[in-house]
Amino acid sequence: MTDLALDTPVATRRPRTAKARPRIQLPNGDELMPRQQFADEVGFTDRTARKLNLPTTYIANTAYVLRNASLAILAARVQSRNDGEPQKQRRPGRKSNTA
Repeated sequence: MTDLALDTPVATRRPRTAKARPRIQLPNGDELMPRQQFADEVGFTDRTARKLNLPTTYIANTAYVLRNASLAILAARVQSRNDGEPQKQRRPGRKSNTA
């Protein structure tokens, strides 16, 4: 048998699960945290976090986001349902449908 055997022992196989990545504390009080972990904490998927265009830094093939800056971006995007333009005023002289 050669060194290139196709049947590798089970003990050398590693599971293909994501490793837990640490948060990185920054001197200004903010922290870099993995984008997937941030998305789980806030309540949406990593794909949605990617589409939000959050400030992202890649370290060792892992996307990290600034926690406080990302929360500020999310807070700026939140609107209640009635925020926006006020409803149009009815034209004077028109009768309403109520009796």
